[in-house]
Amino acid sequence: MEYSIHKPKTTKPNSIVDFGFFLAGLIDSDGHFSKIPQLVVCFHEKQIHVPYYLKKKLGYGIVSKVKNKKAVNFIMAHSLGLEKVCALVHNKLQHKDKIIQYNTRLRSLKSFNFTEKQDLFSIKENSWFTGFFMGDGSFQIEIIQRTDRKKAEVCVLIQIDQKTKCLLLQIKNAFGGCVYYRKSTDTFYYSSTSFAVAKNIIQYFDRFHLMGVKMTQYTLWRKVFLKIQNKKESQDELDYKWISMVKKRMNCIL
Repeated sequence: MEYSIHKPKTTKPNSIVDFGFFLAGLIDSDGHFSKIPQLVVCFHEKQIHVPYYLKKKLGYGIVSKVKNKKAVNFIMAHSLGLEKVCALVHNKLQHKDKIIQYNTRLRSLKSFNFTEKQDLFSIKENSWFTGFFMGDGSFQIEIIQRTDRKKAEVCVLIQIDQKTKCLLLQIKNAFGGCVYYRKSTDTFYYSSTSFAVAKNIIQYFDRFHLMGVKMTQYTLWRKVFLKIQNKKESQDELDYKWISMVKKRMNCIL
């Protein structure tokens, strides 16, 4: 599947199954099921429209500002709302800790069914990765001036941070890229500056759309990628001033 040079029209998950995968991705990234039980999903304050979207879609839940942090929580405590969540993400969660939380902390719900990780799960064929990236992913542009080259090198970078590497390895296997260990924080991160990987990512996100500021970041990142590709084909000079402006705008968004 190729990608279009035109920006795709933004849409939200358009079926119950798509929404379930999207929600599972959100939970696997920055969510958890507490002992109360509650579902809690954390968002950057600039993504506040997403928890309100969840509240509207599920019909239950509250959105709460996190004290002294640039973050908001979506909190679902109502039993009928949790039953909805149970049904939506059943057999769609990928993080082993979230699966354990689901199976041990939601058992009191009337419609509870044990969930498990699906061995044949295909990241590229559903909106799970969109939800996951909304929580822990970032798009970046890097302009590197090397001493052995006259012209600066422009990199389109994608990065995802996690405490463990299991899901990052799944993402690597699906799209390409590399997984690294960060000793200073005892965490792992997925990263790629490969144009081949960028093509795979664009093909995916043009089909399963991000939301809000993450979609804005993606659109700008995508523009830079396309500009570089076009210049490679035409042998024209890159507009480094324009790329620097786009990079600055992306950094200000989130």
